Amino acid sequence: MLEADSHGTFYYNSLAVGGGNFLTDVFRSRDGGRTWDAPVAAFGGDKAWMLVDKTGGPSDGHLYNAWSSFAGCCGPNTFTRSTDGGATYETPVPVQPIFGTLATALDGTLYVGGVDPTDFTRFLVARSTNARDPLATPTFTTASFPLGGSLAFQEPPNPGGLGGQIHVAVNPCNDEVYILASLVSFGADPLDVFFARSSDGGATWSPPIRVNDDAIGAYQWFGTMSVAPNGRIDVVWNDTRNTGQANLCELFRSSSIDGGLTWSPNEAISPVWDSYLGWPNQDKVGDYYQLISDQVGAHLAWASTFNGEQDVYYTRIGDYDCNGNGTGDATDIAGGTSLDTNTNGIPDECECFASRYCTSTVNSSGQAARIDHFGSLSVGAAGLTLLGSGCPAGQFGIFFDGGGRDQTPLGDGFLCVDASSPSLFRLPTIVQTDGSGNTALAIDFTAPPVDAGPGQITAFSTWNFQLWFRDPQGGPTRTNLSDAIELTFCP
Repeated sequence: MLEADSHGTFYYNSLAVGGGNFLTDVFRSRDGGRTWDAPVAAFGGDKAWMLVDKTGGPSDGHLYNAWSSFAGCCGPNTFTRSTDGGATYETPVPVQPIFGTLATALDGTLYVGGVDPTDFTRFLVARSTNARDPLATPTFTTASFPLGGSLAFQEPPNPGGLGGQIHVAVNPCNDEVYILASLVSFGADPLDVFFARSSDGGATWSPPIRVNDDAIGAYQWFGTMSVAPNGRIDVVWNDTRNTGQANLCELFRSSSIDGGLTWSPNEAISPVWDSYLGWPNQDKVGDYYQLISDQVGAHLAWASTFNGEQDVYYTRIGDYDCNGNGTGDATDIAGGTSLDTNTNGIPDECECFASRYCTSTVNSSGQAARIDHFGSLSVGAAGLTLLGSGCPAGQFGIFFDGGGRDQTPLGDGFLCVDASSPSLFRLPTIVQTDGSGNTALAIDFTAPPVDAGPGQITAFSTWNFQLWFRDPQGGPTRTNLSDAIELTFCP
C-alpha cells in the first residue's frame, strides 16, 4: 500500500521479492514518486497495513505497520514501528487484532482495529498511548465487542479470500473512534456492512448499525471507511442487490454527517463487474481497498475486473476542492468565487504548484546547495523570489530556467534542467552569495530572460529552475549547482 507523510515523502509497503512468508519491504520517494530509495526490510506478514502519523505532534512522521499472525515473520509479534522516516524498523511487538487497519487520534494515540484470530465473531480495537514516544516500546490495551456478525471468509463473492478488512478511523473533530466491516450477518442476510462508534477512546462501543439499506438477500462486501477533516464519514462497498448474483456487483457508497447515527441513501457509483474473472489462476479479488476523504469527496483505490482481468482502479467520489475552502471546484467556478480562464474545470488559483527534484552535491561550504521559492506563483501577483542556500560564501552565481527535467553531470554537480526543452534561459541578474552562502533574486514576470526566445513566464506555463555558482575551493572544475525546482504558474 501507499502512504505519504506531512512533508510529501511517499512510502510504498510491498511484499518482499523472494522474502518468503509474506515479509514486507518499504520503499521511500522524496520527489513525488519519480525515484525510489532502495527497499528497507520491515518484517511484516500477510494482510499488512501501514499508517504514517500526520498529527503534527512529536510522533509526526512515525510509520506503523501491522499484519496477520497467520503468516508472517514473528508469530504473535505483529506490529512494528519506524521513528526515523523509514530508515529502520523496530523489533516487532505483540498486538492482538488481525485483518484490520490503523488510525491515529489528534494527540498521536494509535489504534489498531481487527478481529480476534481465534474467534471471527469477536472484534477488537487495540489502543496505544506510548507508540507516539520514540523512546518507549509500544504497548497496547485491547477492547473486544460484537459487531453484528462474523468476519466473512471464503464467501461466494470472494471464495478464496476475505469479505474485506476491518477498518478503524478517528474523527478529527471530536476524537470519536469508528469501526466498520463487511460481516456474515447473525440474521438471514448473507453479508452486510456494519458500523460501531466509541466516544471514550475505544473502551466501550455502541450497538452495531447496518449501513446498507437494501432488503435481505444481497452480498455487501469489502466495506471500506474513511473520515473527512470536517467529520463526514464515507463508506464504500461492493453490492449485488441489483443483479441477484453473488459474482456480479456494483460499487456502492453512503456517508454520515452525524457520527454514524444516520446514513445517506445508498448509491451505486460503478457499472456491474464480475468478481469471478481471473479464475482459475486467482480465486479471489485482492484483499485491500483504500479510501481517503477530504472536505467535499474522497479518493478510492480499488480492485475490479472491467478490463476482463483483475486490475487496480482509481475513482474520485464527489467533486474536487483544490483550494481547500470546503466548497467543490465546480461550485466555486459556477458561483464566481474562483476564475477558470482556460476553461479546464480547475480554478485558476489551483494551477500553481511547486515540486523539488534532482540531486545536488556537497560543495566547499560543507553543504549541498538548495533552491527554494518564496511568494506567489501567480503571474498577476508578481511577487515571486528565488532563494539559494548552502553555497560557498561571497561567490557569484546565476539563476536559470528551462522547460524540462534532466540530471547530467556538469562542473562538480548536476545540470538538472533539460537544455534542449526548449533551451536554457539565464535570468537577467548575476547574484552573489552572502557570508552565510545564501542569495535571492526577485522575478520580474514582465521582463524576458537574457537569452531572447520563448523563455517568457506566462500563466499555466511550467518551468524548471536551478542555481549555478562559482566554487574556487571546490573540485577540479570550480563550479557547482543547486538541486532544482519545477514551478507551474497561474494567472
